[in-house]
Amino acid sequence: MLCMNYQNYNKTVITNSVGGKFRSFLLKYKLAFCAFVSFVLPFSIYVATLEQKLIGGDTSWFAINVPQMTVLVPTGYPSFSIAGKLITFLPVKDIAYRLNLLSAVFGALTILFMFLAINLLLKNEIISLSASLTLAFVFSFWSVANRFEMDTINTFFLSLILYAAFLYKERLERRHLYFAMASLGLFLTDHPIAMFVMPSLLLYIIIINPAIFKKIKAVFLSILFFVLPLGLYLWLPLRSFQGYGPIKTARDFLLYITGRYTTGEIHGGNFGDKDIAGMLEVTKEFFLIIFNNFGPILIAIAFAGLIYIFIRNLKFALCSVLLIVSNFIIIGLYIGWAPENHVLDSILIVSVYLGYGLMLIYDLIKRIFDRVLARAGSGSKTSGPAADKYAAPEPYRSNFIKRTHALKTAVIIIVLAAFILCPTLMAFSNYNKVDASEIDDIYLFWNKIYSIVETNSSIYVASISANIGSYINIYEQADKKIEYHFNGSPTYSTENIKNDLKEGRNIYLVGMEDFINQNFNYTPSINYHWPRFGENIILYKLTGEKMQLVIESPVEQLEIDFGKVITLQYNILNKNNADIDITSIELEIPGNLSYEGIAENSGINIEPGFSQGKYMWVKNFTINSNGSLKISIIVRAIKPGDAEIGFSVTSQNIYFDAKNIKVKVSQ
Repeated sequence: MLCMNYQNYNKTVITNSVGGKFRSFLLKYKLAFCAFVSFVLPFSIYVATLEQKLIGGDTSWFAINVPQMTVLVPTGYPSFSIAGKLITFLPVKDIAYRLNLLSAVFGALTILFMFLAINLLLKNEIISLSASLTLAFVFSFWSVANRFEMDTINTFFLSLILYAAFLYKERLERRHLYFAMASLGLFLTDHPIAMFVMPSLLLYIIIINPAIFKKIKAVFLSILFFVLPLGLYLWLPLRSFQGYGPIKTARDFLLYITGRYTTGEIHGGNFGDKDIAGMLEVTKEFFLIIFNNFGPILIAIAFAGLIYIFIRNLKFALCSVLLIVSNFIIIGLYIGWAPENHVLDSILIVSVYLGYGLMLIYDLIKRIFDRVLARAGSGSKTSGPAADKYAAPEPYRSNFIKRTHALKTAVIIIVLAAFILCPTLMAFSNYNKVDASEIDDIYLFWNKIYSIVETNSSIYVASISANIGSYINIYEQADKKIEYHFNGSPTYSTENIKNDLKEGRNIYLVGMEDFINQNFNYTPSINYHWPRFGENIILYKLTGEKMQLVIESPVEQLEIDFGKVITLQYNILNKNNADIDITSIELEIPGNLSYEGIAENSGINIEPGFSQGKYMWVKNFTINSNGSLKISIIVRAIKPGDAEIGFSVTSQNIYFDAKNIKVKVSQ
């Protein structure tokens, strides 16, 4: 009788104590409501912290090339490229903002499908929402969800695979198998790391129901659905034949999609040159990234969750651990250090562990209360103090059940609220660190550069920030018709700068290569210290070509008998149509010769100083246009042996060296 009363009481609580129609509505549509929150909440926060422009590095390089539909570096990233191009048509703000928005969209979609995937396992919307939202606001994930990167597309595909696989596990229908296989194919069209973690996911899908693969039709259709998304790679030869990529042959194509350039060179890393010590260091960095993202408490809960998964879902537990192992092994073998974005696949898996850990806590609390309620409801006798309580008359026992059930409800509500507090605290903790809503100073610096340079100018750039300037030049300041030259490109050359001078173009330098300092004059304009890379970036205006000097050495080789004296005469020629000032002259004499003084016929008649093993004339000497300056030096052979004499002059802050004279002092 009491057992029946207890069951009726539970039904009454479920149907009547939910607070009316609104709570009934929420209970009925709680999955849809939580799914809505899992997308809208992170998306709103990603947009609130979204980068408005660019911050340099890879993201700026992508922003230049994706709108032009240029084939990116191996493996080509076709899904990223196509999605990036499509979002540029969105009628909001400018191209940089739209591209950044792409990561926010796929970041939020990742969280949505992680929620749906975890909920398929746990059948608890609140816990699944807590685990997925915690993932949404861990630093490593959030920091790529608010700037233009390929990482959130990669994580979206992974979350889609998990959702499809868990759906297939729950309902062993072929359509769910084919959905999972298609998701695996999509996974391979973005980040190349997918090639190495995907086998563990494929293994899981196979061992869910291995018997189905005995059927030829199922195998054939599974392969077909896996291969179809890989058709996105046809983007690479298509754009290459249109002039936007390097792929011309089938060999080029195969090399490219396996992470190599058409030359066969591996992109981004190498295999075979890593040792055990390096692998151990990468492993340490890898797990430290995960630990720092979740913190000790959540990591402890996630570890408990992993143990719980081994109890409840052994197949997934084994395959998920294999995925994490594959993740850090390939990073160690290929790169040799652990970038945060390369750890994201494992961070997603840890969020599943976290969900199981929270579920373990929830299940333990429920089990404790359910045991107490079951024993009270059955009226069973126990020894000890509780015996009198359970043996009490029905009214007392009924009140005990009600109080215990109320306490259970209160504790569960508090625990679930604490679970939801996890992502809330994570969001508050990381918000300021990832907030990129203010335009970065490096972008403002480049905007200032473009406000200074005149229309039809040339800019020669030797800076890590060059991609930002290039993006502005192409998409925001195209009307200024600036000729933009990267260092390392064929047009970044002395000859090209001289041609610009002949054409009367204004020439600006952002950073500087050594050859420019040797050949041209310039004046500094503005500068910026870039903390991200520790680079001090200076804008110079080129004012003209430096005048060159030619130094004629008296001989190339010289043989002197021991004790003899010889006069060396250097001739410094100014072949320019303007006077040139020399600010210093340096003479380096080897130890088997001694300096004896200036000869009478020398154009310089003052004695040098001696510093750091060199004789130095530190004074302004003017050489008239198309004129020359001679300096005659007397030396004595004081020790047998071979040596060299060095001679140089400084003008316009650069050195002009004479050819060294090889000297042999004989006995």
